[in-house]
Amino acid sequence: MKRLVFFLLLAATLLAGTHAQTKGPTVDKILFNAKSQEDIGLMDVAGGKSDIWNYATSGGVYKRLPETVKSKLDTYSVSGASFLGLYLNPYPDKAPYLSDANTDASGKVRFNPLAMRKIRHALNWLVDRQKIVDEILSGAGLPMFTPVVPGLPNSSRFDLVAAKLGMTASGNEVRALADIDAAMREAAALPELRGRLAKASPWWSLDGAPVTVRFVMRADDPSVRLPLGRYVADQIEKAGIKVERVEVDRVKAHALYAETDPRANQWNIYTEGLGSNQTNAYWETVLSQMYAPWASVMPGGNNRDFWNYENPELDRLTSAAVNGQFKDEAEYWSEVQAAASLGMRESVRILLAAKTSYLAAATDRFDRKMAYGLADGIDKWSMYTADVKAETSGADSGKKVLRMTGFSARGALFMSAWDPVGPDGFGDTYSGIVMKEVSDLEMESHPASGIMMGVRATWSAMASSPEKTQVPPQAVIWNADNQKWESGLTYTKDSAGAYAYQKTANLKARSRATFSFLFGNWHHGRPVDTNDYRYAIALRYDLSHARSADDRVYNQSYASAVNPSLARQLGYSFNPDKTITVYGDANFPMDKAQLASLLVPSLQVGAVNSGAVLPWEILESLKAIVAESSASGTAYSFSSDNRFTEVDLLARKTVQDLKAKLAEFIATKRVPASLAGFLTADEAVRGYRLTLAWLESHGHGYISNGGFLLDRYDPVANTGVLVANRDPAYPFAAGYWDKALRLDYSRIDALAAADYRKGQSIKVTATVVRVAYPENSSGPADKADVYVSLITGDREIRVKALAAGVGTYTAEIPASVLDGLEPGLYTVVAESNLGKEQAPGVGSTKILKY
Repeated sequence: MKRLVFFLLLAATLLAGTHAQTKGPTVDKILFNAKSQEDIGLMDVAGGKSDIWNYATSGGVYKRLPETVKSKLDTYSVSGASFLGLYLNPYPDKAPYLSDANTDASGKVRFNPLAMRKIRHALNWLVDRQKIVDEILSGAGLPMFTPVVPGLPNSSRFDLVAAKLGMTASGNEVRALADIDAAMREAAALPELRGRLAKASPWWSLDGAPVTVRFVMRADDPSVRLPLGRYVADQIEKAGIKVERVEVDRVKAHALYAETDPRANQWNIYTEGLGSNQTNAYWETVLSQMYAPWASVMPGGNNRDFWNYENPELDRLTSAAVNGQFKDEAEYWSEVQAAASLGMRESVRILLAAKTSYLAAATDRFDRKMAYGLADGIDKWSMYTADVKAETSGADSGKKVLRMTGFSARGALFMSAWDPVGPDGFGDTYSGIVMKEVSDLEMESHPASGIMMGVRATWSAMASSPEKTQVPPQAVIWNADNQKWESGLTYTKDSAGAYAYQKTANLKARSRATFSFLFGNWHHGRPVDTNDYRYAIALRYDLSHARSADDRVYNQSYASAVNPSLARQLGYSFNPDKTITVYGDANFPMDKAQLASLLVPSLQVGAVNSGAVLPWEILESLKAIVAESSASGTAYSFSSDNRFTEVDLLARKTVQDLKAKLAEFIATKRVPASLAGFLTADEAVRGYRLTLAWLESHGHGYISNGGFLLDRYDPVANTGVLVANRDPAYPFAAGYWDKALRLDYSRIDALAAADYRKGQSIKVTATVVRVAYPENSSGPADKADVYVSLITGDREIRVKALAAGVGTYTAEIPASVLDGLEPGLYTVVAESNLGKEQAPGVGSTKILKY
């Protein structure tokens, strides 16, 4: 697999030289819109009004469709596209758990029981995850404990973490209520609360008023998140804690849980719906986003004017894994499992269930299966490999036009701003779907294996060793203090824990690699070049490092998320042949492709891995309207701070202000500081004029480099048009990704364990198939490595399974292990692999020792 990945770019280069071939995706155009009802969206696909339903619909909705409708749908069902959880406000996260009347929205002092970790953790047992799957998801789902969806690559390692904590799908209501009662009594004994916090049936009360939590529930998701919220609220009230049920739509909900200071107590708990952006082989980034404060996706969002949840140990564990700061594979897995365990014990975000989601295509419009993400379903690669029948009439006669429909309960098609910089940009599922179809990153994960693959970059001369090598003097980083490129400079934490620049006489790096790029053109016509990389690299430092107390370029939320990755990069050599050699402290000994993804220079500047890629002219304009001024007088920011307007490349006001700023740049012949000496004033002006022309003709500011370009978007009609990138400079010919993404992987279709008998080993039998992706055709796997593990709660016993027939593998768990266990229910996990460089197939079952 890795060999295939390594040569993807070579093959693409050869294809790029064949001018007779059509460049870009197979389809010529994508028309996208939204429906406010999922069943109607699916019926539109079956009825020929749309070609693709690109929304992770729950099993309950899908199963209620008439068979006449389902028979016309080519269904893509996945278990990782959407999952459910609870998002908690832990303010103040310390005793005596009281709010400040001056900042509380009520104007009163209130007691927040969810500020107590013991109570947050107890919710894991108070809810019955299996009940949620069976009754709310109509059986179409999986109980979920960690941010890693069961059944995805390496998920069994995280199942082990949940087992060690004693978590089970059914929960334990008796235990949970006892734990909550004990925690409340412990709080009532605190000097500040003695005589004030008391249990007066049926409620706990503070100063005579019931202790209450504000539970924000998504009323616009009546089949899943609303009943989920009501169920959890009922469970909480069994503990004597009153629940104020705030049932609102997504816009109002977002304004409460994401845009208010947690200490205002305008929300205490929220029914969260989360989505997977891709299939992963490694999960440190997901763990960071779900649990770690540094990633700016936890309460407070690292807004410097808000109260922020803090957990230095979670930050340490996750940032170390994300940035390759570990010595070997054993330490990596130890640290990410420790991070998962700590995140689950902190329980600021509690994962409940993965939905088996149904996305669909019209059977009679496609000749073959599209590529799709095993975790997220229909995705960017689906659009790149889709092939529909040509139009037979109308203005598009002879062209291949794909009609894509998503879900929007009400209001705008996109819930979050198209902000390519801040941590809140592209935060909703549908904006991420559309944007990714328009942008190509240097490296992206394979949609089936999760292994990183070269898309617009490939690497050579890679080296990584504990024995560090000298960083040469031509390798530089951007010094935001003096706005110059400098060598012999590091950007790291100082003695006070703040990130700062330090001169180093003998700078050495743990790893290095040289990257070549398939540049192509930006959608507005200018060639992509190394100046785009210079600018993108420098901007990340400018936004993350405060040069003064009133530095308006600096953004604290952004800095918190980005600084750890800046610290791992020790220098960039911009070579004469347009390659870039990178020196860093990253390490990923078990996967060179993953190490390459940590080192590769990127055009993406966002605080989160949204996938947004834009030319430097747009980024410089955005920075200017945030940090300098705007023609409209609007105060902009790169975050959803309600005191400012977040930049939004689709918003008319932002676009008008960008136009004015570009006209100003043209008049002054502005050259960004990071490009001084590399870009002439005339070259800069040509770029500004192209950018301004794009804004005038398309009405939005999202210029990118991908297989499609966003031709137009109508926010009133909730519709848009993507047009295939036919630029001869685009690196990939039509049909390229159909071949490049194909692979075989293993899947465990059945796993059975014999009953326990004292003194006897247990035979475990796994049925393993080889699956051809993306066709999803399968047959018995005659050669696979299969291991069976018994998860005992505190350790994992791993046994290799032996072939017992084509596609059948058996292993025996020794009696000596089984007889030493306490009576109870134990998990057996099997993993299969067609090769050590493939992500494993996973299956699990239970055994009962009695």
